[in-house]
Amino acid sequence: MINLNNIYFTKKKEKNKHLSKEMLDKIESEYNHFIFSKNKQKKKTEFMKELSKIIGTSLSNLYDIIKDGLITTLDYELRERIEFSSTVAFNKRNKKSL
Repeated sequence: MINLNNIYFTKKKEKNKHLSKEMLDKIESEYNHFIFSKNKQKKKTEFMKELSKIIGTSLSNLYDIIKDGLITTLDYELRERIEFSSTVAFNKRNKKSL
């Protein structure tokens, strides 16, 4: 720990840090774009590793977040499709923390 003007700074990353709504929105846009794109140049695991580095969380935590936010919607032709919703994930994660 470094003591600088009575403010304590640590170099370690905070554990159990909850992601903000903006970060969940970023996950939503990137994940849904990847899942529904026609030509996939990367495999899903490679994509998830890159996304977890961008967000700053572990790969297993990212999988848990996505699992919490998956919803089923209907498209224009009334076919079901599964996509990620950041609002649903944010609400579930906040209920778990309480």
